[in-house]
Amino acid sequence: MKDPANVLEFAGPNSRIGKLWKFDHADSIRENRELIIHYIHEAMEIEKSGIKILSTGTKPKLPEELLAYFKNDSLFKKAFESLTPGRQRGYLIYFNQAKQSGTRMRRIQSSVVKIMEGKGFNEF
Repeated sequence: MKDPANVLEFAGPNSRIGKLWKFDHADSIRENRELIIHYIHEAMEIEKSGIKILSTGTKPKLPEELLAYFKNDSLFKKAFESLTPGRQRGYLIYFNQAKQSGTRMRRIQSSVVKIMEGKGFNEF
């Protein structure tokens, strides 16, 4: 989607594709009414056209602790690889945020059950 007014921003630091427009107060919505309508119409046209967003292909690196866990547990490796790319990405971001190896390992171990169930990082 084009953003001539440069108002769209990524939802968070790990967002790659989806953007949003944040409004601080109701007045800003009224002030930008025409532009908002333009953006909505463009989004609707994109949706109707069936255009697919191309993935950037970037994937967080697999931490050494996870690779070691894969070597010791092939069922766990298979379960992780069968997760959707988004679920894999969520776990990898979570694992890689830890600065210490021990913390990364604890995070991996605490995620084993959910991964084996095919659930994502934020799923219950």
